[in-house]
Amino acid sequence: MGHRTAAPQLLDATVLTQEPARHHRHRPADPALRAVSQPQLRALPATDRLTALVLTAHHSPNAGRTSMEAEPCGLGQNTLTATLDRLATVNAVGAGTFEPVTEDVSWAPPHKTSSRSVK
Repeated sequence: MGHRTAAPQLLDATVLTQEPARHHRHRPADPALRAVSQPQLRALPATDRLTALVLTAHHSPNAGRTSMEAEPCGLGQNTLTATLDRLATVNAVGAGTFEPVTEDVSWAPPHKTSSRSVK
């Protein structure tokens, strides 16, 4: 019996190099960029702003309180606890806690503020 050889053929090679369109990249980035561009965050240290970005990126829009492993924050227990307190003070997040046993950080979304202007 003769041997058959098969040669796979990629019909659309450009699909492998395509990046998501700007519209698709913009959606997930928008809440995170809005969170870290708040004027009250600009006065905080870079580690606080970066932590706010990480927490915003991991927050589910449909959830109240969110939890995750603290590792992506890249901070030790004392630093992370102080950072959560500062972020809550400027309303970047609601109340946040660090659980040393499970090494999880949990936080609530920031309190909604009224967008009405006072005359």
